[in-house]
Amino acid sequence: MVGLRKRSSFCFLYLLFLIKAAQLEDVSASKSFYTAGVVEFAPAKYQGSFLDQLNDNLDDYIQIINSHEASSTDIIVFPELTLNNPQYLTFLPEPKDKIIPCDSSSNDYEAFFKKLSCAVKNVRKYVVVNVLEKEVCTRTSQMEKNDPRPCAPNGLNSFNTNVVFNRDGMVIGRYRKYNSYDLMTNVTLMPELSTFETDFGVKFGMFICFDINFYSPAMELVDLGVKDFVFSSFWYSELPFLTGVQLHQSWAYANNVNLLAAGASSPTGGTTGSGIYSGRQGALVSVMANSPERKLYIANVTKSSQSKSVQVSQTNRKLIVSKHTTGIRLMREYRMDDFTSELIEINNDGLTVVEKLLCHGSFCCQFNLELTKISPTISSNSYKYHLAVFDGDRNYSGFGYTKYKFCAVYACTGKTQDSCGRIFDGDTEIHPEIVFQKILIEGDFPKADKVLIMPNSLDQSLMPLSTDRFEFDIEDDKQMHHVKYSFSTASDDLLTFGIYANYYNGGMALFRTTSSLLILMGLSMFALQNLSPQS
Repeated sequence: MVGLRKRSSFCFLYLLFLIKAAQLEDVSASKSFYTAGVVEFAPAKYQGSFLDQLNDNLDDYIQIINSHEASSTDIIVFPELTLNNPQYLTFLPEPKDKIIPCDSSSNDYEAFFKKLSCAVKNVRKYVVVNVLEKEVCTRTSQMEKNDPRPCAPNGLNSFNTNVVFNRDGMVIGRYRKYNSYDLMTNVTLMPELSTFETDFGVKFGMFICFDINFYSPAMELVDLGVKDFVFSSFWYSELPFLTGVQLHQSWAYANNVNLLAAGASSPTGGTTGSGIYSGRQGALVSVMANSPERKLYIANVTKSSQSKSVQVSQTNRKLIVSKHTTGIRLMREYRMDDFTSELIEINNDGLTVVEKLLCHGSFCCQFNLELTKISPTISSNSYKYHLAVFDGDRNYSGFGYTKYKFCAVYACTGKTQDSCGRIFDGDTEIHPEIVFQKILIEGDFPKADKVLIMPNSLDQSLMPLSTDRFEFDIEDDKQMHHVKYSFSTASDDLLTFGIYANYYNGGMALFRTTSSLLILMGLSMFALQNLSPQS
């Protein structure tokens, strides 16, 4: 009888818990915003065993999910390639099967994946993680998918995959990365257009890292009307246009969508950049870390259906940066020396006015600038500036390409073009030489079926300008987008200010098999050939 009373009390308390949870979820659905968290996460270094690395990452994933800071969140997004490794690939359930790995007796799912599901179920929130996935590949399974590519000798495909858990720890979403910059994983024959819906009334689309540079799946989902996105990345920043947060804000602003971007944190290796962005409002919270960290960043995000009536004040914007970035390795745009560029010459006294039409081939941009000199002498440790225009192809180390056009003002460490796309190192004391009082850039960009025209800016803390500091306007006629980009708030720490247009021209669509990967990787440390469907 005592045992029965204890069981009855437990059942009653559990019922109260479920009722309370349901009430909280109903309240969340009725609110005009949702609370999102993105994780800047430093993966464990490759020392010790592969299992040690996995457990190191997993322990802190679960600690973040259970943390007091995370308690207010509706959804948490983790970055790319910061959890498991190719020695511990896992099978994944199909979202349509509505499986809760925590409750599953199947041996298909690795222990770390079940633990994550249990942690999510315990805190009852949506969580997006990126895992290295394995899938059995047979001639029959390839035929069922209308995929003509052969299977690898070991009978496995491997994918770089985003997985979504709902509040019950159930897998409700999956996206396999299509535009892959590495040779570690397979890609799907065609890009997956993956979305998931939440009980707080928001439908999310998913894409991963390098996908942001291509039309499918990211822009295709935008064109289908998706307004909120989760984005996991292991992003290598590149000057002058493609550093992490800089690109996040540009993409979210141009598409006027909400973007939850979680980045891997290895600044000295070149990767960092996380943030939450609300369309034309810009970054709500963002970080470019100077040193590796494992940290959750949180913001309230206005639902797209409420965006006209609810505004987030720019004073509530949180930028987690140092004034001068010291610890981040930065790449340089490989075509910079092909740009049409011209050094901005400044007067020794008073105001310098620049009015210049600059062209690259038939593509031209009009620049109107006002600058004042603030340093009495020219310092070797001050940034010089070039006007630049370009129209051409952009290749990504042989993995894919797009066409792009831009008009921009950008910083250089010297007067020559080969000094552009670089910054002074962290030990250098910088002496600003000029202040930009006004910049107006205008250009006519040809219309195309697949194009995204973005405002692009960057200051010396590797952050874009807040959206209340500039104006970006596009007027259309039958053949052209007439674009104006301007700001009139004085700045002495600009690195980049320009109009950047991506003309999407295909994607990766590489014909790759696991067997070819083994050759290309030289039977590397990951020893993929030793994996089996049971591993």
